[in-house]
Amino acid sequence: MRWYRNLKLHNKIFLFFLLCGVLPMLIVTIFIYNKSMELLLDNEDENLKTAVAQATFSMDNQLNIYNNLSDYIVYNQTIADIIGTDYENSFDRYQAYTTELDPLLSSLKYFQNKVKRITVYTGEDTIEHDTTLAPITEIEDESWFQVVKTSQDINWMIYPKKKEAFSARLMPMLGTKGKLGILYLQVDYDDLFRSFQSMEGGNYGFVVQDEDGDIIYSYTKFNEDNEDAELTGEELKKISSNEKYSVVRAKSQRAEWSVLLYKPREELKSRVQSMLMVPGLIVICFIVLSLALATIVSRGMTRGIEQLTRNMRDIENGKMEITVTSDARDEVGELIRGFGSMISRIQMLINEVYEGQIQRQKAEMKALQAQINPHFLYNFLSLINWKALEAGQEDISKMSLALSTFYRTALNRGKNTLPVREEISNVRAYLDIQRMMHDNSFQVVYEIDDAILDVEMLNLVLQPIVENAIEHGIDLRPEGGGTIQIRGDRDEKDVYLEVIDDGVGMSQEQVDEILTSKSKGYGMNNVNKRLVIEYGEAYSIIIRSEINKGTSVLVKIPVEKSKNA
Repeated sequence: MRWYRNLKLHNKIFLFFLLCGVLPMLIVTIFIYNKSMELLLDNEDENLKTAVAQATFSMDNQLNIYNNLSDYIVYNQTIADIIGTDYENSFDRYQAYTTELDPLLSSLKYFQNKVKRITVYTGEDTIEHDTTLAPITEIEDESWFQVVKTSQDINWMIYPKKKEAFSARLMPMLGTKGKLGILYLQVDYDDLFRSFQSMEGGNYGFVVQDEDGDIIYSYTKFNEDNEDAELTGEELKKISSNEKYSVVRAKSQRAEWSVLLYKPREELKSRVQSMLMVPGLIVICFIVLSLALATIVSRGMTRGIEQLTRNMRDIENGKMEITVTSDARDEVGELIRGFGSMISRIQMLINEVYEGQIQRQKAEMKALQAQINPHFLYNFLSLINWKALEAGQEDISKMSLALSTFYRTALNRGKNTLPVREEISNVRAYLDIQRMMHDNSFQVVYEIDDAILDVEMLNLVLQPIVENAIEHGIDLRPEGGGTIQIRGDRDEKDVYLEVIDDGVGMSQEQVDEILTSKSKGYGMNNVNKRLVIEYGEAYSIIIRSEINKGTSVLVKIPVEKSKNA
């Protein structure tokens, strides 16, 4: 418990509040949250069961409507008489079909508009009449024909790939006339299962299986975050409720079909968590408020003691001054007043013992830091220029003047910005020096619009770019020589300064590396960072280069920064 003894008093009081107040509240909150989560998840499962039951009931209701329609047709004596009569001639048959059979079946399709086709298949010699009558030979090769032929029930056939749903059954009334008849009733596949698409929310999958377990209908509704939760047919045959999925099953009362709904548990949990969000936030607010009150109370209870401790530490370091007072009547107030009385007595004793002693003053030597005076540098360069002229050395004179101009504009009296005019003067002086050092082996061309000369810009922007053009462009030309162009113009918004050389150029990889690699001093990377910091990302350096053709470096300066724009 050494760590506890080393805690400050207000931390101990705060810890006490935390253990006795906040911690029990937090434990109870977690317990209630878990229980609420469990109850709400159970409620969600019940809601899923209800939704599946309602969807299945709606499907059964549709099946019941179609089955009743089927019953009406197969047990309709009029229909049986029309189809089962042996007509003397084709005209009588055609008249009976068009004036009696067609209106009757059409009216049925009118009232049940989701019925797509009603066809009666009968004797081999039956003449096909529109979609109403057809010879039974047309369906004898169908896989379902033998099943229907030997069954007295309504047989539903579903083909999900073709989105085809129909029922087929024997027609008993035709059987009484000694004829074999099969009623084919095709309905809208999507409409039959539409109830499975109307479930509220998302992230669920519906599957309808026949008596053999084959999937006759499936519908999924998953968002992008839950696309991986969709299951395949093989997975669905083995699925059961687990930690990952909630699975609800139902049986159709009108067909040998089973319905299955699966929904990711995480989706249910997220819905439940959203329901518990508000009470959770309220509890968190109470906890934060309790912690804040605990902090305030612990600080308030120990403020006087902490002030007294700091005053004691100052006195321990030799500062014999009382800085803490209290008029409180509690134990802390009495302690502060007693400490003050004790220090006053000690000060009186010190004054009595050391009164009249000579105080010694300690002298401390301060070293003067030598600094280079720019004026001294300019005067010295002027002296070199004068001596060079006196000796007839014009090259030395030009070099000293160029160097003087370069350092004057570079130092810029300690300022960070200067007019474009002086920046051009600085780079011109630098290029004069470089040309002298290179025996005038390369040329310099200036194309500067006078309209930009008074625009304010960062200093020392062009010199590092020109230096890079010389070292990595001009100097590497196998044939020597070369030209550097300095261009400057503007539009209403920006000033454009461009340095162009006809050196060896660079690959795109080298161009990309220039502004990302570490550089020392005023390198290209340094200049780019200064421009971005000062003007923003839109004013970063633009470099275009082509191997063996040269390099162009473009700098933009906003006109609005100018004092005279």
